[in-house]
Amino acid sequence: MNFLVEDATRFTVSFPLSQQSILFWIFASFVVHICQRLVEQAGTVIDLPSRRLSVSQSAMCIGCLVWALDVVGFFMYPGLAHEGLQLTPALGALLITTASARLTVPHLSRASDARKVTVAGLGLAIGMVSAHVTLVADYVHGQIRVNPLAVATSIGLAVSIAVAIALRHRLARLRAVRAEFRSLTWQEATLAGAAIVPLHWCLINIFPIQPRQGHQNTESVTLLITLLVFGLAVGIDQLQNLRHEQSRRFLLNRALALVRSSPRRVGTAQDIQLSLIADRLPELISPEHLQMYFQPIVAADGNVRQQEALLRIADPVMGSISPEPFFLAAELQGKTAELDRMILQIVIGHMQKWQLQGCAMTVAVNIAPVTLVAEGFADWLEATLRRHALSPHYLKLEMTEHAIIASGEAMVEAMTALRNRGLGVIMDDFGAGYSSLGVLAALPIEGIKCDRLFVRDLQHDPRRQAMLRHIVALARELGLSVTAEGVESAEELTAVADAGIRSFQGYLFAAALPSAEIIHWHRLSQGVAPFGLVRNGKISPA
Repeated sequence: MNFLVEDATRFTVSFPLSQQSILFWIFASFVVHICQRLVEQAGTVIDLPSRRLSVSQSAMCIGCLVWALDVVGFFMYPGLAHEGLQLTPALGALLITTASARLTVPHLSRASDARKVTVAGLGLAIGMVSAHVTLVADYVHGQIRVNPLAVATSIGLAVSIAVAIALRHRLARLRAVRAEFRSLTWQEATLAGAAIVPLHWCLINIFPIQPRQGHQNTESVTLLITLLVFGLAVGIDQLQNLRHEQSRRFLLNRALALVRSSPRRVGTAQDIQLSLIADRLPELISPEHLQMYFQPIVAADGNVRQQEALLRIADPVMGSISPEPFFLAAELQGKTAELDRMILQIVIGHMQKWQLQGCAMTVAVNIAPVTLVAEGFADWLEATLRRHALSPHYLKLEMTEHAIIASGEAMVEAMTALRNRGLGVIMDDFGAGYSSLGVLAALPIEGIKCDRLFVRDLQHDPRRQAMLRHIVALARELGLSVTAEGVESAEELTAVADAGIRSFQGYLFAAALPSAEIIHWHRLSQGVAPFGLVRNGKISPA
């Protein structure tokens, strides 16, 4: 075949102005909406196996929908509506659309870099144009005449539509960091669908197509209806699957969040925020980005003998990140044990510096069950403490009530191994979950921390006051220490002290402080009644 350059101003197929073009516009808007939802869905999956599956399914569906959209577009043109599509070019076009979607959807759904998003949008547009050229190859006979204006306009429109939607998605993902995610609206999808109508017209005019003489396809209407039903069925099925997947992911994330804290807020913005954090995890799990703060735990005599280590994450791209979604992202990507060990190493390093400055303090660190039950963890932790010349009794490991009770015998064995090495485990968030008093005697724990939900407005609730007194008495009978966390007012402090608790933590005493300020704060506050609330060794109102 010979290639000839056609007159740049000649469009042999007239622009479609008919009911079919309106139908095509509606279908194109529907396809844009579904494809964008699929891209958003692929961008919220965190764990790697599910991510691969989600990207593969989304790409396959997007490829099929784009292919069906291109084929349906042929019915806008009276001269082509009765032409029959040949199987080989049609299948070739389908393979190209699905392949281009498979290569670009991972970047379209997750990339934060505008250049990567633009390149991915460009790749998808080129794949769309290439698939159309393959689809119409059977219509071209003899000399192939190319209309350069139609080529340039087609590529320009395709790239503009794909890149605009991709950049719109990128901006929405970045806004999700501030919980301001806004999905593609139907108005925007309709506008994109309207732009696809002239795009298809330009594609048709790349090669001046002439219907084959004497060839009529009497089943063209059946083919059109079949393709429309196919596209609608695939789209509706994917919308239903998206809802089911969101429900499944919500239940999974809620269960995993209980490992360290209470369930997190849910929603599209939170899911996308989580995926952004997951994409940044390889860079964030490093001492440069993991900053440890410490909140004092004050005894009734005014002395501070213990600190709780609290994580702060600083990311140059996302800014300050909340620890809750950060830990959840690490859990979903199987990096929890690596993260916990790095946190422990950082904390132990700070403890060593304090000890060298004559200020040895006990520090409590919250860890996840998967870290504690991992083979060799107790030996590793003991060796790390020995390497830093620290006694094991200076380190306490905190785990939530949910995590300890739900982890079964493996957890009991792991805690026993730690206790044999002088390392204590504290049950954190006591009262916020199972509250299984009957299992306390069987657990090799050193103490419990009453959750803020248990302490809040305790002074106004006689029933909770009575319950707390019995819990404290039971804990003492079992030889367990009791700490009240989240104490924020003098009235709450008096109420928990009246229940028999002699160890307190909360903003009433101090907020979390960076490591560099701990020694100074400790020396100023040691032995001094905290904020006038402790007099003669007893709690009294300020």
